[in-house]
Amino acid sequence: MKLVDDKGRIFGLINIIDLIVLVFVVALVLGGAYRFYGIRQNGDIFQQEGDAVLIKGRVFDVSQYTADVINKGDIVIDTAVQIPFGEITAVEVVPHRRLVDTAEGEVVLSEVPERFDVILSIKGMARVSAYAIRIASHDVRVGSRIVLGGREYMIATTILQVEVQE
Repeated sequence: MKLVDDKGRIFGLINIIDLIVLVFVVALVLGGAYRFYGIRQNGDIFQQEGDAVLIKGRVFDVSQYTADVINKGDIVIDTAVQIPFGEITAVEVVPHRRLVDTAEGEVVLSEVPERFDVILSIKGMARVSAYAIRIASHDVRVGSRIVLGGREYMIATTILQVEVQE
């Protein structure tokens, strides 16, 4: 029995081109399944290696609804890579303020009606080196902005303070 017969079929069962296409399609399906259901590199926040870090951040100029859906105990994710970033340990909502010119020509700090700032405390696990403190895909530094998400919200958070726990 020949490996390839006169019609170009392997062992008389399947054409070589059909076999190549079938192997390619199976590889695509398996690769897609691994991409969506495979093991996450960083997994659950409580299983990550590294040092505990406390972060204080501020979300500027949000509506009452956004301020209301952010809760203590929420696990927030790094929206860039869909990996857990940390757990919110405290939430404080304060009125949003802006500089406003008055009729007298002075500049004053005035509260904006129905707009709020949210001050968050977040506990997470970070990889700490001499050059950076990294959580998920971000180097966490004072002044940087990180987009975090919960189940019902996505917020741009400005980092105010970073404290590595010993």
